[in-house]
Amino acid sequence: MGKIIIIRHGNRLDFIDPLWTNRLDVELLSKNTTNSPLSECGVKQAQDLAHYISSNFNNVKYIFSSPYLRTLQTAHPISCNLNIPIFVENSVAEGGGDVAGHDLPSRNNESYFDIFTIDPTYQSVANPSSDESYLDTHLRVLPFVKSLEKKSQEGDILIFTHVITKIALVRGLMRDPNLNVRVSTCSLTEIEFIEDKRVLHQLCYVDHLPNKGEHTWGISPNSHQQKEIALKLPKLYEEFHDQYERKCNNL
Repeated sequence: MGKIIIIRHGNRLDFIDPLWTNRLDVELLSKNTTNSPLSECGVKQAQDLAHYISSNFNNVKYIFSSPYLRTLQTAHPISCNLNIPIFVENSVAEGGGDVAGHDLPSRNNESYFDIFTIDPTYQSVANPSSDESYLDTHLRVLPFVKSLEKKSQEGDILIFTHVITKIALVRGLMRDPNLNVRVSTCSLTEIEFIEDKRVLHQLCYVDHLPNKGEHTWGISPNSHQQKEIALKLPKLYEEFHDQYERKCNNL
């Protein structure tokens, strides 16, 4: 069985320069002014991350990325190093309400897709809705979680995603709706399946970065969103997995 390594994108340019869209050369990377590229620091983080992964994981079989510019930029160096194309997976796109009112980036509306080595034959498992609660995001990723569990039998898997979606993926893979996941720029979470057990090796690993723990986020245990997740998600997890098993048994 391989490992599943879930990674948040590097530092965003709009975190450092709120007026980044005034710089024409940068703005041309994306037609959507909410779709910030990486900052110079974020590009360096992605390079450092690629070096770390190349040195420590020798059985990577798949690279998945959200369709946003910053996640594809983060995935690009390791994709080049390993000569593995990127599967654009909309299941791991921005979540938790951050997509409200915005079209999901695609080849139809963003020219930057041509910059990266993307497998055009891959079809996403699911898509986010136009307006999601944190609970919705946790449910949205579950079909992709199931596909990851199958693919991990072939080797290691890299997933480049965002804060809330990463939290949802880690909790879904560990089947723990209350797991306290903290997410930093270019931080990685490493999960391995050993027989019937799910082993969490690293929760928020950032030692490969020169600026450790930059822009760390999570879901507050006392927030309305987490209280709703803690109340409703255990039953919804159980229902989803039961339905999935019944479907598999009927095939």
